[in-house]
Amino acid sequence: MKVHFTLPALVLAICSATCAMAGPIAWGHNYQEALHTARTQHKLVMVDFYTSWCTWCKHLDKVTYPSAVVQKAMQQVIPVKLNAETNGSKAAQTFHVSAYPYIAFVTPTGKLVNAIVGFEPPTPFANDISKIVSTFTTFSKELPGLNRSLTQSPPNPKLLQNAIREYTQVCEFHKATRAANRLKSVDYSAYPSSLEVIAEAYENIGRYGEAQPIFRQVIAKASDVNLQAQARVNLALTFLEQGSGGPAKNLLKEVAGNPKVSKSMRTSALSILKEFSS
Repeated sequence: MKVHFTLPALVLAICSATCAMAGPIAWGHNYQEALHTARTQHKLVMVDFYTSWCTWCKHLDKVTYPSAVVQKAMQQVIPVKLNAETNGSKAAQTFHVSAYPYIAFVTPTGKLVNAIVGFEPPTPFANDISKIVSTFTTFSKELPGLNRSLTQSPPNPKLLQNAIREYTQVCEFHKATRAANRLKSVDYSAYPSSLEVIAEAYENIGRYGEAQPIFRQVIAKASDVNLQAQARVNLALTFLEQGSGGPAKNLLKEVAGNPKVSKSMRTSALSILKEFSS
């Protein structure tokens, strides 16, 4: 779920074809009321955090939300719009919102389970909504078994690795970290890759400050040169998102200039460098 920096003409054409058929979304503007409705309807709340100056927020309103496919997908959630600088400032702080648009998916008890950061065209946006809802539904059913993996003796490395993936998909970072620490005690070789999974999950929901120290741990602890390279590239991307070009450039050069790194990884680093320099 990455930020889309371009707005293809094809997207606008698709929108014009679907907008006429689409009806308006019944947006709420009160977060607590949305949580109450979610409890009664057993749904997730979808919170669109926006600002008055956010250009991509306006593109969501003009291009994505009028689409019939998006409106159909949004029937699975309780939609609420909050200005992150006015009526939604407290909630935005709770969810560490620092980039816009920021679309948070929240349980009826107010717990973040996933987020879409940045603009997405109609079809990818609708697909992401359905995937998030489906993933959370599946996770809820599997939760007892996942929790058992945290206390099972002796620890089962495969179950722990699966638990880490499942927990991070619904922002259960505390439990994912517990599972990673147990994995460390029985299979240290798998520990760095489990940290990478957690760091990427933080990155995907825009919590770059929490992702960065974990990426650094992967770089320091991984014996696999390609895993180190992947962590460097991802760390560079978090710096770019924060407007810190210098550290990002250095990390990407390290990867691109390392002959031990796979060709595909070096090509990826060079591609990002060229885009960054243009």
